[in-house]
Amino acid sequence: MIYHTADKNNDRLDRRCMRHFGRFLGAVAVEELHLNGRLFTWTNERLHPTLERIDRAFASVDWLELYPNHHMRALSSDCSNHTPLLPRMDVVPWARKRLHFESFWTKLPGFLDVVASAWEPTLLHADAFRIMDYKLRNVARALKSWSMRNIGSVQLQLAIAREVILRLDCTQDRRPLSTEESALRKDMKCKCLGLASLKRTIARQRSRLMFLAEGDANTRFFHLKACHRCRKNHIASLRVQGNDLVLNEQMADAVYHHYSALLGTPFHRAATVNFDSLGLAQHDLSMLDVCFFEFEIWATISELPSDKAPRPDGFTRLFYKVAWPIIKQDVVNAFNAF
Repeated sequence: MIYHTADKNNDRLDRRCMRHFGRFLGAVAVEELHLNGRLFTWTNERLHPTLERIDRAFASVDWLELYPNHHMRALSSDCSNHTPLLPRMDVVPWARKRLHFESFWTKLPGFLDVVASAWEPTLLHADAFRIMDYKLRNVARALKSWSMRNIGSVQLQLAIAREVILRLDCTQDRRPLSTEESALRKDMKCKCLGLASLKRTIARQRSRLMFLAEGDANTRFFHLKACHRCRKNHIASLRVQGNDLVLNEQMADAVYHHYSALLGTPFHRAATVNFDSLGLAQHDLSMLDVCFFEFEIWATISELPSDKAPRPDGFTRLFYKVAWPIIKQDVVNAFNAF
C-alpha cells in the first residue's frame, strides 16, 4: 500500500495532521520511496520562488518486498504548483554483469589456489596497469567458475534442503523414519543452518551495513537496504549539451568521452597562493619522487575496511588483504608506474 502526503486542497499540510500522520507511519512501519530526478515538488510560482519537498510517497515493508525493483520519478507540473509523482512497479536497473566478490569465499579451502593459478599468466610488453587489469579479469573469471562448481546457488540449495526436511517431517507424521531417513533429516538441518548463515552474510555484504554484526539474523532488513541502494545509485538519464540520454550505451559513451577529453588538458589557475608569505614551515620534499615501498602499500591496505565500497571490477579490500602474498609484486609495480 502506498501513502501520499500531498493535500489536494491545501498547499501545506496542517501541523497537527503531520503529527498524526507521523505517528501513523511509525505504527505501520513504512519507508519513503526515493524520488529520482527532482529535489523539490512544490513552488509558490512567484518571481523569486520558494521551493519545497511537500509531495512524498511512502510504502509498507511488505510492498517493498513485493516490488523490490520499483522506480519513482516526477512528471511535469503543468498548470499546478505541485509535481505529480509516478511510481513504476517493476523497473530492473540495467547493469553490466560483473563479479560480486563474496567475503565467505576466503574461508573456503582452495580459494588461494584458484587465485594463484589465475594470477600467474601475464601479458608481455605491456605496462603495469594493463597487466593488473588482465590478471584481475582472469581471477574474476576463475572465481566465478570455482564458485559455481563448488558452492553453487546458496538460495537454491537452501530451498532444496527445506523441501527435503518438509517431506521427511510429513513422513514422520505417518510412520517412524528409518535410520537412513533420520540421518538425512539431521544432515539437511545442519545444511540449512550453514546455508542460512551464508545467505545472511551475502545479504549483509550487499547492504553495506558495516555497523551490524556478522551473524545478525535480520536478513529482511539487509535485502531492503540493498534494494534501496541499488535504486538510489541508478542513473536514469544524463543531460549532455542540452540533450537527455536515456539509453545505457549512450550514457556510457558520454561519460567515457567526457573524462577522456579531460585527461592531458592543460589547466590554468585563475588565482595563486603565495605560500612564502604565510610563514609555513619548510619541509624536504625530495622523498616525493622516491618509489613506494611494499610495507607502505600494505600498511594502507590493512587499515581499509574489508567489505566497504567494492571497486568497479567487483573486488573488495578483503581480496587484497587475503591474496596479498600472491598479488603484491604486481600491485607494487603498478604503484611505482606513477
